Amino acid sequence: MSLNNYVKLPGSGYGKRSLARVAGGTSRTYLGPDHLLVVERPAPGIENYRRLPFYNIETIIVAPTRSFYVNISVVGVLLIGPIFMLFSDSTAVNGFGIVFCLILGLFLIVELFKGPSARTIVRTSVQEIELGSCSRHRSARKTLELIESKILAAQAGSSAESAGSRPIDTDRDFDPEPDGR
Repeated sequence: MSLNNYVKLPGSGYGKRSLARVAGGTSRTYLGPDHLLVVERPAPGIENYRRLPFYNIETIIVAPTRSFYVNISVVGVLLIGPIFMLFSDSTAVNGFGIVFCLILGLFLIVELFKGPSARTIVRTSVQEIELGSCSRHRSARKTLELIESKILAAQAGSSAESAGSRPIDTDRDFDPEPDGR
C-alpha cells in the first residue's frame, strides 16, 4: 500500500504483542485525510492495516504504565555492582566495571530521555485498538495534538449530517398504551 497521502504520526513501538519484540515487529500510525491508519508489522514481511475513521472514534485513552519505572529501578540496582568494581585495586576488574557502567549508564540515559511510558487505546463503536506507536507520554501527547481537531471536525460534520438526514415526524400517530398495564 502506498503511504504517499499519509502523514506519519510521532512514535513507534510494539503494541500489545510482546512476541513482536522478539520477531522485530513494529507499529506505526499515519494520519489520513479522514482517518487514522495503524500499520502493525508483527514479523518481517507481514503487515496488518487498520483504518479508523475519525467519525467512529469514541474515546482515546492514554494510561501510564510501570515499565519505565521498573526499567530505571532494575538498571539502577544493576549499576551498584559495576560502581563497586571501579574501586578495586585490580586493573582488570576496573576495566570490567568501566565497561558495565558505560553500557548500563547509556541504557539509563536513553530510557530517561524517552520519558515515562504509556498505553494508548483508541475505542470505536466496534473495536479497541492499542496504538503501539504511542508507547510514551510524549508521543501520545503529540499525536493527540495533531488529530484532536480533525476528529472533532469529522464528528461535528457527521452529527450534523445524521441529524439533518433524519427529520422528526411530528404528524405520526402513536398507538395508545394497552389498558391494564
